[in-house]
Amino acid sequence: MIKKTALTFTLALCSAFAAMANDFQNAVNNFVNQDFLKNASVGICVMDVNTGEVVAANTEDLAVITASTMKTVTSASALEL
Repeated sequence: MIKKTALTFTLALCSAFAAMANDFQNAVNNFVNQDFLKNASVGICVMDVNTGEVVAANTEDLAVITASTMKTVTSASALEL
C-alpha cells in the first residue's frame, strides 16, 4: 500500500512539474506575441537553477544589447560632448 501511494505521489509530482514547465513556456509565448513587441528583438531563456535545464525559451540564442548597456553607452557619449 505504501509503495502504491509513493508511486502515485511521484507520478502526480512529475505531472505537476511538467505542467509548471508548460506554464512557463506558455507565459513566454504569450509575452513575446504581444502587439507592442511585434517589431522588437526579444530573447528569453528561463532555466532551472538547480539542474541548468531550460524550462522555457524564445530565441534564446539571439544576441541583443540590453537597454541598460545602451543607456551607459549613450550617457558616456553625451558626457564626452
